[in-house]
Amino acid sequence: MFARFNLMLAFLLVICALGLVTSQHRARKLFIDLERAQTHAVEHEVRWNQLQVEQTELAKASLI
Repeated sequence: MFARFNLMLAFLLVICALGLVTSQHRARKLFIDLERAQTHAVEHEVRWNQLQVEQTELAKASLI
């Protein structure tokens, strides 16, 4: 009876460990995706600022 109980506890322990590994992997993957998205956002912001400066320069009366 105790052997069966110990086997069931060991099985539950393995299931919990696999769940923990899976959740950690998913969290790391989401963190990498977040960093990648933040990098793209910064790149887009820099490009947007460059375009605004370019538009301002082209709109000057001396260039028209």
